[in-house]
Amino acid sequence: MKFIAETFISFCELAEAEGRLLKRKMVETTGVIMLMLVGVVLLATAIALALTAVHYIFATWFTMPVAFFATSLVCLSIAGGVLWSAMRLYNKV
Repeated sequence: MKFIAETFISFCELAEAEGRLLKRKMVETTGVIMLMLVGVVLLATAIALALTAVHYIFATWFTMPVAFFATSLVCLSIAGGVLWSAMRLYNKV
């Protein structure tokens, strides 16, 4: 009977320790996710501002429709490069 009681107590202590570890890891993971979201928002803002600057540069050189077209070509080039990189990473794994 003593063996069963000690085994049950050990199991409860293990469950408590694992629960504390899980709580700590959840807090760490939540923090990392929040930082990644902030990074994604800042990256999207930076890309939008950079493309706006490219559009203004093209608008000073060309007519407005040509400037929009040239800016869209820049966007498509960036998107193609990102998709190509993602496909290479996916196939590598």
